[in-house]
Amino acid sequence: MGTDARKQFDRTAASYAVSRAHSNSRSLALLKEFAGDRRYGIAIDIATGPGFAAFALADQCDEMIATDISKGMLQQVQKLAAERKIENVERSFADAHALPFRDASFDLIACRTAPHHFASIPTFLSEVRRVLASSGVFLMV
Repeated sequence: MGTDARKQFDRTAASYAVSRAHSNSRSLALLKEFAGDRRYGIAIDIATGPGFAAFALADQCDEMIATDISKGMLQQVQKLAAERKIENVERSFADAHALPFRDASFDLIACRTAPHHFASIPTFLSEVRRVLASSGVFLMV
């Protein structure tokens, strides 16, 4: 994603954070359903936006890392996590095409309604494969 898109998401982050379409969509329920009853150690939500997918899955994870290339979105994650009293969500400035994490380091990877913004979906999927643990789960809706 280019600098222009990053600036756009920085500008619109606050409106995403209060959008019912983003905070209450069927895709959040699908993520929970597909995650099942399993408990996950370390999880990541790629291109988290204001963090709704990360928040939806956080109760099943020891640690959830919400990543985005927009600092404005990551500020919303911090604000909303505090408001919701969710303490196991961390923020990380990260590009979906070059994740700054070790190989096989995540038990759960989520990505919700974001890949259409990515410059290269194959590169994103290669990164997912690289950082996903061998017994890990990848959820994309």
